Amino acid sequence: MKKLFVLCMVIMTSLLLVGCNNEEGIPDGAVVAVCVQGNTFQYIYKDDVVYEFYSDSVLQNDDMLAVVQSSVDAIGTVREYIDTTFQPDVCTFTDYVEPAE
Repeated sequence: MKKLFVLCMVIMTSLLLVGCNNEEGIPDGAVVAVCVQGNTFQYIYKDDVVYEFYSDSVLQNDDMLAVVQSSVDAIGTVREYIDTTFQPDVCTFTDYVEPAE
């Protein structure tokens, strides 16, 4: 319950911030985390930056990405954020492979 409260507070605070911009693209060495806990959440990230965030296979807008990034910034790295947010063994991690054009 405490985690939910903290997450809600972060979301409300983050809505006041400017959205993240993904013009640089996804770097080499990025990781894809897929977490199924009620809904299916997918994070494409490297270190402490989330480049894309999906909920139930729908790419979320910059405002939602900013909320997630703000939560990551409060904790440290994306992996630490995921480990704090989700129960153990809920997420799978794979190397990011750029889609063929």
